[in-house]
Amino acid sequence: MLEYTPEIGDKICNRMVAGDSMDKICKRIKKLQPSMVFGWIHKGERRLDDPDDLYADFVTKYRLARESQAEAALDKILEIEQDVREGVITAPVANALIKSLQWRAQICRPERYIPKERRDVNLTANVDPWAELMNNVTKDNSDRLENQNG
Repeated sequence: MLEYTPEIGDKICNRMVAGDSMDKICKRIKKLQPSMVFGWIHKGERRLDDPDDLYADFVTKYRLARESQAEAALDKILEIEQDVREGVITAPVANALIKSLQWRAQICRPERYIPKERRDVNLTANVDPWAELMNNVTKDNSDRLENQNG
């Protein structure tokens, strides 16, 4: 099992900023598995109060790398727009790519790329969408059974 070191953390974060997925990063670094990286993140999140903790330091670097990925996604959108103007790719293909990149930017940096109104609604509602969906399904099924049995 590979032990965490700041050097490995730097390699991971640098590759993230370069646009590599976690799977691709793990294939480049021998003996590294995504589950190990996510375990390090989990450890670090519990230790963020300790500025000297290696895992907490990794979480800080990881978050910055995610933020950088959001910025890189926006740069890629500009490249795609240029490719459409030059006829390199079609508008429908560009649209799909741009939507994917916008989503990535919103996931990586919601405080910057999700409009405040949408963030506030989601945060203040404090509703679990899956629980709400299941409640609706259960209620609909109960109503149907009640109507069938008259």
